Amino acid sequence: MPAEQEVGYPSVDGVTLRATWHPADGEAAVVMAHGITGERDEGGLFSEMAERLGAVGVSSLRFDFRAHGASGGAQEEMTVNGEIMDFAASLAWLSRQRPARPAFVAASFGAVSVCQMARLFRDLPALVLLNPVLDPRRTFLEPETDWPRASFNSAGFAHLEEHGFLWLDGRFKIGRQLAHDLGIYRPYERFQGMRAPVLIIHGDADTCVPYAVSAEAAQANPNIELVTVPGADHGFGRPHERQLVLDKTMEWLLPKLSRSLDRPRS
Repeated sequence: MPAEQEVGYPSVDGVTLRATWHPADGEAAVVMAHGITGERDEGGLFSEMAERLGAVGVSSLRFDFRAHGASGGAQEEMTVNGEIMDFAASLAWLSRQRPARPAFVAASFGAVSVCQMARLFRDLPALVLLNPVLDPRRTFLEPETDWPRASFNSAGFAHLEEHGFLWLDGRFKIGRQLAHDLGIYRPYERFQGMRAPVLIIHGDADTCVPYAVSAEAAQANPNIELVTVPGADHGFGRPHERQLVLDKTMEWLLPKLSRSLDRPRS
């Protein structure tokens, strides 16, 4: 199996993106989108997923969004639209390597841009969402969990007003435009009319992103399968949780990738 490769390409607006390309022998491919304050390996979850996919002939591309990891761009200038452009650029780069329809995997805040894009693809094989941000307002602006409450509070918004950004977790600058975006993007609404099968895996003890939103989305759409990881916090930090996530993703995703290769393009 070919070795992983570090690659780079411009986003739609020219910001330099860095990514890891994991080629495999088959035609199928997956593109992975990480969460906010993270990077392309998603704490090792995406790199391990890439190895598993590669072992069964599925290529993958995992990339750093702008202002994350090794990609260019300033934190306080990051926007949802910017991440949508980064994801679109990554899909364009991937299409030149593997023209088959890729499946999408998104973790946490990566779900915001990926859900915006996913509805545009009538022939999307599958969408996997891990602890996804499906309602940014309930996650950040009117937080229902502990982690964002430490940042999105009166002191944080006062800092945003005075300095043009607020600190998320003390290490990532949320600029005015992104703060505005959190109130207008509603990823859960993108599921309406989406024909692609969706797998959501979410821990019911998530202290960062409300599990209740994932449960509500799954209840409202028969195309969504929800897997609840009992007692799991954000990121699936314990070994048995990580293995459950990887095992379930592979078990659910591979048959859908196989079927998509047999269908003519619409």
